[in-house]
Amino acid sequence: MRTSLLLLTACLLAPALDAEEQAPAPYRHAATGLVFPLELGGLSQSGVVEYEKEQPGLGISVGYHGAVLTATLYLYTMGEKRIADGVGSDPVKTHFSHVVQDVFRAQERGYYEDVIKLFEGNTALGSAADGPDLLCASLMLKLRNQDRLSRVCLMGYKNHFFKIRFTYLAAAKERAEAELEAFMNALAHLLAAPPPAPPDAPGLAPAICVDADSVGAATSPAWLAYLVARTRYVLEHKSDYPAVPGPVDPLYDEEVAGRSTLAEVWTSLKREDETLQDPYLDALAKVAEAGFVREYARVFLARPHWPPPEESLRLEAFDAWRKAHLPDHRPQTHGYVEMQRREEKAGVETSN
Repeated sequence: MRTSLLLLTACLLAPALDAEEQAPAPYRHAATGLVFPLELGGLSQSGVVEYEKEQPGLGISVGYHGAVLTATLYLYTMGEKRIADGVGSDPVKTHFSHVVQDVFRAQERGYYEDVIKLFEGNTALGSAADGPDLLCASLMLKLRNQDRLSRVCLMGYKNHFFKIRFTYLAAAKERAEAELEAFMNALAHLLAAPPPAPPDAPGLAPAICVDADSVGAATSPAWLAYLVARTRYVLEHKSDYPAVPGPVDPLYDEEVAGRSTLAEVWTSLKREDETLQDPYLDALAKVAEAGFVREYARVFLARPHWPPPEESLRLEAFDAWRKAHLPDHRPQTHGYVEMQRREEKAGVETSN
């Protein structure tokens, strides 16, 4: 069955994976606007790990690997509300000291052996004279009976800590240093590049993708309204999104707009037909009635790129309320918004 929806493209969505580790794909960190490509300076991306949902403040990590070099990039806040760019602020200096000590603490726990610090100080990112400064430490250590060289660097970047960690076998130092130089130069270029163009750039348009296998006839209008609300938000805030094809990682206010609409439409449908029942949508309607949609999104749907919670949130009140009204609650999402090529045929497709 096919029904049309003006200016929107939709696709059939396979069941989503809930794993915290994501398969390699270009990844946009919405809070900073930084897009991590599949290849950077000759190293291939090995995936993204999101820590923020289970451990707020720990953000995300993006892995890259070469022939002999392994690199991991981290973006996180550790709960800090203000992190200045560069290396001169007290939060960056203090946290760097902790980062270096973490390597020695790992030795105490038996993960490393024979850790020796070879260097600690300021160094430029990449070979360009005007590249940003990093606080870096180089270390020699033994892991699984093999001598390895490791380097850890830190800077403030758009109100986040940006940590870089490299490791390679000491025996492969010459080749690894060549890979490292190319990677650092590419990373410096990536950080200096202007933000991506907004998603209305030629060739791209937002699309609604509905999980037809998990949405029944009774609930589908509500879930479609949720996706339409998110799409409307994307269109109204174009500059906040990258012009790259693929699923849109929702911003905080985008998700709040979607869940508010979802609860509102479901409540309206139930007024027309009192026999309608859906455990998740019924629970969300109670959340909206109690005035906790923003708190709900923050607690149950948090993404690592979302900014710190605003002070106006009633998180303690919501925590008490949800323990009484949402025992064993599990959030649901049926569908997503995706940036697709404009030449793809418009419309909404569902299959029975």
